[in-house]
Amino acid sequence: MPTYVMLVKMSPDLAKNFGTMQEIGRKVGTRYREACPDVKVTAHIALMGPYDFMDIFEADSEESAFRMGAVILSSGFASSVETWTAMHYPRLLEITKDL
Repeated sequence: MPTYVMLVKMSPDLAKNFGTMQEIGRKVGTRYREACPDVKVTAHIALMGPYDFMDIFEADSEESAFRMGAVILSSGFASSVETWTAMHYPRLLEITKDL
């Protein structure tokens, strides 16, 4: 399955009330698991910098990856979502060995 990296900026309202973060996270997780059953999140990481969270996940298709971002953005949890395709380093070495 293709791998994706999603960078998320928390909504300003959530940033004002960290006490609700765990509850909202559970709700958002439930929503994207229902909407995107083929998505497998392998890491959910809090960040310091321009983004607040990074999710690394696998999805069957670009459509599923896009749908996951749309679910998270529409939840009110995030003010922005950026999704990138990614490749594991051994695969990069494999496809570039002849260059």
